[in-house]
Amino acid sequence: MKLLEYLTKFFSKNFTPDKPVLLAYSGGTDSACLLYLLLKLKEKFNINLHVAHVDHGWREESGLEADLIKKQMKELDIPVHFKKLFLPKDKNLENESRNERIKFFKELVDKYHFQALILAHHKNDLAETVLKRFFEGSAIFSLFSMKEITKFENMVVWRPLLNIPKSEISAYISSNNIKFFNDPTNFDPKYLRARMRKDILPVLERKFNKGIIENLAFMAASSLELNEYLDKKTKDYFNSLIVGPLGICIDLNKIEELLELKYIIRKIASQEKIEVSRDILNQTCSWILEKKANLKLKLKDVDLCVDRGFFFVLKKKYLPFDHILPLSLKKCDINSFEISVKKSTLSETHIQASSWIDLFKGESILYLPQNKYYMSFFKGNKKLKKNWGNYKVPAFLRNMFPVVYDDDNNVYDFLSGNHVNLNNLEILQINLKLK
Repeated sequence: MKLLEYLTKFFSKNFTPDKPVLLAYSGGTDSACLLYLLLKLKEKFNINLHVAHVDHGWREESGLEADLIKKQMKELDIPVHFKKLFLPKDKNLENESRNERIKFFKELVDKYHFQALILAHHKNDLAETVLKRFFEGSAIFSLFSMKEITKFENMVVWRPLLNIPKSEISAYISSNNIKFFNDPTNFDPKYLRARMRKDILPVLERKFNKGIIENLAFMAASSLELNEYLDKKTKDYFNSLIVGPLGICIDLNKIEELLELKYIIRKIASQEKIEVSRDILNQTCSWILEKKANLKLKLKDVDLCVDRGFFFVLKKKYLPFDHILPLSLKKCDINSFEISVKKSTLSETHIQASSWIDLFKGESILYLPQNKYYMSFFKGNKKLKKNWGNYKVPAFLRNMFPVVYDDDNNVYDFLSGNHVNLNNLEILQINLKLK
């Protein structure tokens, strides 16, 4: 199929009239090809097209190229948004530049409400990414890397050329005499992408299979199918995911398949930008399936905890206060807790006591008979320990939060969900809120 026909079908299916789009434009062969294809469709679809260009500053001539692009867009009557990067040379330039580009594009999308950011990735880019992820040891459901349409950082991203091989793009550029910039860093072996493009893929094509680009693209499609299947299979688990001040909690008690469990843990880790090694993933999944209790793995910035089928990502710890706090009818802040006490009236709504799950979400409530109460941290109480065990309160939470007690040493907690017998109508409502 001709490139213009292919792009016309893509826009007929996905484009919303009267909403602008943003093209990420480097001026190289791929983005130049896409720009001139879009110009041919501009009148047909009434496209309000903007262009964004990032001068990475890697090469001396990049400043001149940026000026030429500004002049080109002025002649084409296309709004252009420009950013020049000043990155330290000791940083990973590829990663840092990518992060800065995404930040810039996101700022533009937020400001101008573009319906989509359009990128010029093609089938060869897809193949390179699949091979890179394969070499890095990615899971099979993570090999696909890119889709024609996706959402990233609250941006809708279109890659309309993703199923088009580079050879067709080059042929279109040549037959239409489209000018473009040749970026030598695309073939500089100090960059991983360039090494794959220049050295690895051509060798694989010559020595093993001339159709390796197609085969890698097929692998990406198969990986995407598996990813979408697992997404549907695990959807209900993510519906129960809790995100609170402490971090993340998810109930995985009903899961039985290891592949589904690995998918869930990897997806959470990816969303939270946590690096989870293969060993940590396998250990965590084993503990969850075996319903192990009170197990923890310390990572750089978070703790991964497993307790009887529940999986936790702990981002924050609450420090105990070392004194006794008499409770009165008021609101007070102490450490990272907000504590409030008020009189209330017994009704049906008070039957269900709060539990550790409620506190993980951010707030737990105790309903007690009117009396004189104090708050402090747990000092040891057999009855309370038994309650925590009966109500399966995760052990790592037990010493993190204060308890309430009276002059007769009756102890009440915010974690177990243990219902207190309330015979009178006038009661106290004690709220413990996490900040």
